[in-house]
Amino acid sequence: YVPDGQMHDCKMFLDVYDKNDSMLRYLMVGPPGTAKTEMITAISNAALLKGVTIIKIGIDRYMADCVQFASYLSPALILLDDIDLMLGSRTAGGYTTNLGIFLDVMDGAKKIAKDVGFLATTNSNHLLDMAAQRPGRFHRILNFSRINRDNVKGIIGKSLRLECNITDAKTVAAFTDERVVTLLHDENKTGAYIYNVVHMLVLRAQSFNVTATADWLVNEIKSDISALDELKNSYVMKDKMENDGTSNRGGIGFSTDEPEAR
Repeated sequence: YVPDGQMHDCKMFLDVYDKNDSMLRYLMVGPPGTAKTEMITAISNAALLKGVTIIKIGIDRYMADCVQFASYLSPALILLDDIDLMLGSRTAGGYTTNLGIFLDVMDGAKKIAKDVGFLATTNSNHLLDMAAQRPGRFHRILNFSRINRDNVKGIIGKSLRLECNITDAKTVAAFTDERVVTLLHDENKTGAYIYNVVHMLVLRAQSFNVTATADWLVNEIKSDISALDELKNSYVMKDKMENDGTSNRGGIGFSTDEPEAR
């Protein structure tokens, strides 16, 4: 249920280790719920079976020491989740003091052993400083922003099988009907949303003793999407009202108006 391009790159990560005893550095980019963390977990589990030490760290003044420690336990794989939250971006309006530490460590100024790899994630590359994602610091940047219809169908099947313990052909056929798959795909929903909505639809059908036909599923999904859109719009409107540049008290936005002379 993961796009072929990402799957190939993730298999390559393990192949490179098998053939060269060296680890790569991957940055996975995409909105929440697009399988970044799940892919990291899959690679980590596979690497663990090969005798690789898995270490999850933060980015702070101890990062260099943690990387050095990983070299003592090598082969090792270091996991860095949501690094944009820890680093920020100089072009996006703010960054943390950890940015310089990260750039220094990942640039090789402090030697990183070839059998120490990195898997990092960020929800958006524009929130991450360009210097932190340039070639050299990461070997490969994987884009998890879009899934195709086959991926949608695979996620539905996984949710039915693992979350709901449902394998009967009639129910699976209804949930993977072309209209259901197309609706979820065209609405550009994330894998996490699809996985969860399938689970909730199964529970709803069982609770109300309803047969989950394709027509019923389409109507329920449309209703859920409409409710989410209403909620999202209310948040956007509230944020605009609080941060419109005329009344900025307590808001999180920034006014572009020049301050009055005092």
